[in-house]
Amino acid sequence: EITAAGAGIKVSAHACSTMKPSELTPNNPNSPIDVVIGCIPANKNWKQLTRQLPNRYDNHPQAKLSSWCRRRRPLEENFKKENIGDVILTKVIDSSSTKESPPLQSLELLEGLTSNMFVVYPRKVLQTPPSSLVLGGYVRQLILDCAEECGYTVEIAPISLKDTAIWKGVFLTSSIKLIIPVHKILFPSSICDDGSYQTDIVWREPTPKLTENPAPTACDLLYKKIIMEALKNKKL
Repeated sequence: EITAAGAGIKVSAHACSTMKPSELTPNNPNSPIDVVIGCIPANKNWKQLTRQLPNRYDNHPQAKLSSWCRRRRPLEENFKKENIGDVILTKVIDSSSTKESPPLQSLELLEGLTSNMFVVYPRKVLQTPPSSLVLGGYVRQLILDCAEECGYTVEIAPISLKDTAIWKGVFLTSSIKLIIPVHKILFPSSICDDGSYQTDIVWREPTPKLTENPAPTACDLLYKKIIMEALKNKKL
């Protein structure tokens, strides 16, 4: 965000890969990562403290503001520990729970600190939050454009933690790594006096069936489609 003559000027941009076309491969090179939900643990006053955590959904979510790099630091410092690939931003949708109750069922998952989020539902349905709540990233749009050709239907809707039992997969998208599969989603269940926290697993990537020819995952199909289109049209 650039300030000039007392007015805020919002500039949008995204990073581009410097990889040569010959270095691109249709096979996704990104290993699955663990992510943590950026929410105050339940043994603290989560209603009060969650409101103090930085978010994007009520601060021009469609714009890439440079101030977000500064504002997101508390999330990085408190939640992005060793072996954590990203922090998932949330929105409280049910404030009726008491402050002692775990707010799992009261949260919507929105996006990562620098990534968009997709959930794979049964019957090849992809779900991602609306662009009114998240940044409509470049690769997110590529997924929306090519999902149907890969056999998937897209639903633009909030991601509720009430549905984790039926999730078939979760992945993040970014301009740098394109598609990043998620292995586990962790939730900070309690916080210690030294500032460290304990986590519970709220979702884990399903174990694939052992077959000679396993079916490609949504990440595999979508990544290959994006790369092949990029090589064909020389757009990446």
